[in-house]
Amino acid sequence: MSRKASDNEYSLSDLRGERRRMEEQQQEVVGERSLIKPGSGSGDNRQFAAMATGAGGALERAARRQFQGSDTPKFVYVLSAFAALGGFLFGYDTGVVSGALLLLKKEFALNELWQELVVSGTVGAAAISALAGGLLNGQWGRRPCILLASLLFMVGAVVMTAANDRNALLAGRVVVGFGIGLASMTVTVYIAEAAPSHLRGRLVTVNTLFITGGQFFASVIDGAFSYLETNGWRYYSATILQMSGVQDDKLAIWLAAVTAFTNFIFTLVGVWLVEKAGRRNLTLVSLTGTALSLVILAIGFLLSALASPPITLHPRDPSGHNVSCAPYKFCDDCMLDPNCGFCFKMQNANITESSCIPVSNRSEATAAWGRCSNESEFKKEGLSWAYNFCPTKYSWTTLLGLILYLVFFAPGMGSMPWTVNSEIYPMWARSTGNACASGVNWIFNVLVSVTFLHLAEYLTYYGVFFLYSGLATLGLFFIYGCLPETKGRKLEEIETLFENRLCTCGLLDSDEGRHIEYIRVKGSNYHLSDNDASDVE
Repeated sequence: MSRKASDNEYSLSDLRGERRRMEEQQQEVVGERSLIKPGSGSGDNRQFAAMATGAGGALERAARRQFQGSDTPKFVYVLSAFAALGGFLFGYDTGVVSGALLLLKKEFALNELWQELVVSGTVGAAAISALAGGLLNGQWGRRPCILLASLLFMVGAVVMTAANDRNALLAGRVVVGFGIGLASMTVTVYIAEAAPSHLRGRLVTVNTLFITGGQFFASVIDGAFSYLETNGWRYYSATILQMSGVQDDKLAIWLAAVTAFTNFIFTLVGVWLVEKAGRRNLTLVSLTGTALSLVILAIGFLLSALASPPITLHPRDPSGHNVSCAPYKFCDDCMLDPNCGFCFKMQNANITESSCIPVSNRSEATAAWGRCSNESEFKKEGLSWAYNFCPTKYSWTTLLGLILYLVFFAPGMGSMPWTVNSEIYPMWARSTGNACASGVNWIFNVLVSVTFLHLAEYLTYYGVFFLYSGLATLGLFFIYGCLPETKGRKLEEIETLFENRLCTCGLLDSDEGRHIEYIRVKGSNYHLSDNDASDVE
């Protein structure tokens, strides 16, 4: 049972605890008095009653201050901010690598396999360390694990800075990944256990805010470095924007920065709403909006596919070997093949002289051969090269869907899973539960990254996003039935919310849909459930 919003309402469990403490205080008063003088007579009884009543009143006032928690030490805010610094490093690292990838690819001669290893190595290492973090948290505690994660961040950064070959680069990325995974599951638990109940959700969500802040900062760095004449950074975090038809590299980078800023701002909205709207309502609204925005994304890609420009030229490979791109008749078919790109000329908003050509092994920014194989030359001739996107007038639809996705995802599903998982497990299972949840999160991050292009090849881009929307809808029904509201509850109280059968605790929330009775004890209101009311004399 929970303490209601009114200042003078307590749950039955709180009342019973206070009653036991009052009785113990009364026994202490009797013991102290008996050392002075044996108790006898009505006067002594009246004196004892007055002393006991005074002690009980003091205890009640102290308990009221404790339960309401109106005064929060500033140290808690400082502690949460410093604990969440690992989130900023996590966000910056995952964001900045996409901007530097082209430079790294040239510097270390990374082929497609090594590019995937450099990007996914961090995520895979994070999944492993998140799972191992449960054991480490149980053996060492939260504070040493956070310090270890910080050390891993520093060591990984030093290794990457000093790397002179791709093996050292990959090693540094893996070490950083170990730090990310350990920090992701430990920081939220540490903040949840240190924070008062009325601020726990807000302070835990700050960790996600730091992650999105790091990603936004990284996207700004990417945009600034893209103007370098040589070795300029570029995009790949802007892949969806490119797939939707945004052709200019710098525009795609800055639009990616806009989306990262949107993610950061609406995560901040989640920090503000988590203690007002509650975890359950915020998650339900987020999942609903996420499913709808994924439908808009899918519709945008569907419209782009229906308006896909035809291929009018079919040049042959001079070597006569690579013919995989030759059979395609429309740009959309060409784009679904990761080995092909679209070379075309734009004249008065019309696409002419279009062809599907194999992409270069050195860089996806050029074709392997033909008119679009030299970037500086084909731009002089008025030609354009598209990889992962088809030029279309429906680009705004996809951009709208992406922005709406972040608007709904960031305040809810972006942060609430970390918040809820940090508080729903009992003390004996908190480390293990969070380790499993974090590990599953990172594993599915890897799966989505690895399978996206393959799914797009078989289901088309719009088919993939319709699939994702369906999965989000399934998650919506699960959350509706299985997630109770935990706002304002002490960690010890939350365990009782899951005593019902699976997928009934959300529908039978103890603050909603149950018959509530009130009794008045010494001028204060206490609310009871049907089960608790029978215990009151």
